[in-house]
Amino acid sequence: MSDEWIEVLREKCNQDSQRHIAAELGVSATQVNQVLKGTYKGDLSRISKLVEGRYMNQVVMCPVLGEISLDKCQYHQEREFAATNPQRVMLYKACHSGCPHSKQPVTIKIAQVDSRPASVVHKERMQFYQNGRPRHSPLNKGIPLRGQHGNQVNEEDLYSLESQLVYFKRVAGGDALKLNELLEKELTKLATRYNQLLWSKKYSRSEK
Repeated sequence: MSDEWIEVLREKCNQDSQRHIAAELGVSATQVNQVLKGTYKGDLSRISKLVEGRYMNQVVMCPVLGEISLDKCQYHQEREFAATNPQRVMLYKACHSGCPHSKQPVTIKIAQVDSRPASVVHKERMQFYQNGRPRHSPLNKGIPLRGQHGNQVNEEDLYSLESQLVYFKRVAGGDALKLNELLEKELTKLATRYNQLLWSKKYSRSEK
């Protein structure tokens, strides 16, 4: 946006003190003063993003939070890692794994996501493990999918993580807090099911 942001910053400082504007941007009054005088030797692009986000309604699409202002984006980029909550961990990973809006070096490698339909991925994986044979083995032809105890498994009964995530994001409608709430409930449900399976497996062995 060329130097329009500097004029916006100058106008804000004319309406208020440089110290107050600097506090709103999270920088020092000296930095603001130097920017306005054209003598600032630091990262001007950082200051511009803070001004454009705070006072010019410029936004980006964050992979974790959805639409956020440029200054908020800058804020999350500069935060150090802390496992205080799942969202902060996700933000740190996004900012350090190649997000196009982040200027942070890529220090975290994220596994490539399979973009094929979930049903195709699950079918391929289950076929690969059928009876311990490679999925292309002719011995697998016509053999139904089997679970751990030999019971037949229907493909539609498999848990599709990809489909669930798409559903939750659609229901949340861009609301990060609502998405977190949905994911927390789903994780609790999955943990309950997993524990039930562990207990049932334990008792089935003791009965034998």
